[in-house]
Amino acid sequence: MKKNKIKIFAALILCAALVVLIHGYIHMLSLCGDIKEGYVYSDAMRNIDMTEKEIEKIFYTDKNQDDMPYIAGLNEGILRSVIYRKIYLSLFEKENGDGESGRNVPYMFKKAFPEEVFEEALNVYIKIYGDVRCFPVPKDVGAGIETPYDDSWNSARDYGGDRKHEGTDIMAANNTRGYFPVVSMTDGVVEKKGWLELGGYRLGIRSPGGAYFYYAHLAEYAEGIEEGAQIKAGTVIGTMGDTGYGKKEGTTGKFAVHLHMGIYCDYNDEEVSFNPYYVLKSVDRFRKEFVP
Repeated sequence: MKKNKIKIFAALILCAALVVLIHGYIHMLSLCGDIKEGYVYSDAMRNIDMTEKEIEKIFYTDKNQDDMPYIAGLNEGILRSVIYRKIYLSLFEKENGDGESGRNVPYMFKKAFPEEVFEEALNVYIKIYGDVRCFPVPKDVGAGIETPYDDSWNSARDYGGDRKHEGTDIMAANNTRGYFPVVSMTDGVVEKKGWLELGGYRLGIRSPGGAYFYYAHLAEYAEGIEEGAQIKAGTVIGTMGDTGYGKKEGTTGKFAVHLHMGIYCDYNDEEVSFNPYYVLKSVDRFRKEFVP
């Protein structure tokens, strides 16, 4: 009799667990079923964040002959987990307050989520991270002037009408035009060069994977930087400035000296911005150095 009660109790527990699992899976299926075309290009998915550990591990590294670390390749496993977590959190809007929110994404969620949407997201971010090899502003090892930056993607801007910020601003603490060199974050081809009212003197470089890296408000261009030119990562492409916010070419002084860094990918024949902040954080420790 006692054994029968134990078996009945165990069966009830098993049935309850199955009911919970089935209910959870059905809930996730219904939630994931609402994913529409273009979800990868929503504000949430164009703004993936990372923990400090993920930032440290997103790239494989090696050391050169001077024992200095450099980026040797992309750790796609880390990128996969980051994207799954971002998708999960953006759907469920859960935060546990410890800065490591939703790190362990439920297995059933991964099974319920449309694989083609996840693969599209992964491929887009491989385009963005896959070719990055260095930070766009070298470290000043002479005077030690800092170049701070904050996560300001999608914040409000009003020059030229109501709009949103499509990049990250890397500031020059000395506010001196032409002081800091700007280098290409990737190999690539110079696709755009010249004056824009909003961006001033700008360059657009298309990386081999297809992402578009946008460098704006330059004080000047480096010699030999022309449309169609092949560029190697780390090549000086110009200097940091304060050009822009004027229809007249050469307008300066409308804002503090800084580099506006943007990253874009194609969607429906348009260049759509992705938040560069965590890309920059991931390569900050690989800055090149310069002496003024």
